[in-house]
Amino acid sequence: MSDWKTLPGAPLTEQVFAIGDVHGQAKALRSALVQIKDTPRNGMPSHLIFTGDIIDRGPQNLDCIEAVRSACELANVDKVTFLPGNHELMLLEAVRQPHWGMNLWAQNGGMAVINEIDPEGKIRLVDDIARTLGVELGSFISLIDAAPDYLRLADVLFVHAGISPHEDMDTFLNQGRDMPSKMSDHWAWIRDEFLYHEGGWDAHGHLVIVHGHTPHNMGQRIDPAIAGQYLDRVDTHHRVCIDAGAAGMDQVALLEFSGDQYRITVTHEVPFNPALEETVTPDECENEIR
Repeated sequence: MSDWKTLPGAPLTEQVFAIGDVHGQAKALRSALVQIKDTPRNGMPSHLIFTGDIIDRGPQNLDCIEAVRSACELANVDKVTFLPGNHELMLLEAVRQPHWGMNLWAQNGGMAVINEIDPEGKIRLVDDIARTLGVELGSFISLIDAAPDYLRLADVLFVHAGISPHEDMDTFLNQGRDMPSKMSDHWAWIRDEFLYHEGGWDAHGHLVIVHGHTPHNMGQRIDPAIAGQYLDRVDTHHRVCIDAGAAGMDQVALLEFSGDQYRITVTHEVPFNPALEETVTPDECENEIR
């Protein structure tokens, strides 16, 4: 795990853990939950936050859903908050407006979920697939429906993809879940405008955004001891990325806050071995932010 660093703003009043994009990597996710359980408590209430994209692309989506639903017990925390990502929002559209949304979701990783539910491919019609998803994923869909779109704790804002530096923050965050005409116009989809902004997010430069959606690791596995070198952009961009590229590998980011301190690491299905890993430098990873 990276060394502790100090937040620019107010300290948090809970011991907060945040897990970013999981994308069906259940073993890496469960490893993160065990690590949280084994982390010494600081005397404050413990709170685990998921920033979305639990499903799609990876091999164990249904187990990821079960782990999220059981996360309070698995991580031994007092509270769990789930925030939806764009993949959860696409799932809702696939189930509720299948003739419009199913193809978009399936082409963006949803087929991995469909194949787990129907491994023999017996369900062919779009409406039948939607009905089956609604039944098999009913509890997860209810969780998405009940989830807030974002969460702010002191001077830390948790949201899936980010916020716009050019629009009123409250208006941008409270626009709802409809698919935007441009991906840069939504908190679940935004990339470049958010990622490259270096001017801070509030007048005092205190607000830090914790987000996923865009991995910063060039498709490489990260040494947990130096995860901050890849994912921490607080000093330059006032944000921390907790998407460690789970869409393509067994790697999940885990961020911890204690008072005004924070640190970040990653967990894997297969333990990280620096001697066997092909790595790139954090500077090279900047080229992937797009």
